[in-house]
Amino acid sequence: MIEPIKLAERFTDCVNKQDVEGVLSVTDHNVELISPGKSAAGHETLAEWVRESGIQLTTVRQFAKGNQVIFEQLAKKQGQHGETHIFNYFEMDDKKIHRIGRFDELDEAFGESGLSDSDQVD
Repeated sequence: MIEPIKLAERFTDCVNKQDVEGVLSVTDHNVELISPGKSAAGHETLAEWVRESGIQLTTVRQFAKGNQVIFEQLAKKQGQHGETHIFNYFEMDDKKIHRIGRFDELDEAFGESGLSDSDQVD
């Protein structure tokens, strides 16, 4: 079994390296992708996003309970100035991430996951 936080960290590291194969290796083939106003699924969509986003993620805080993790992150896109504060939610089993959500507000991520401030990891 892979610890949920470690799996989410591996995903983040692979995204930062634009390592498509690495991202796909830690996600379920039918991974569900949720972002404001959109939802999609599957490795093909995720691979396209990793190749095109050029995003760099820096984790600020972590929340975890059971098989769910939220990373509060600073996101910087290639060629853009400044950073955006985002909240990435991961739901997984003991081997793969099968649901990823990106939220603009922590309360939205808490609402999706059922986690709360008391689940912050030191």
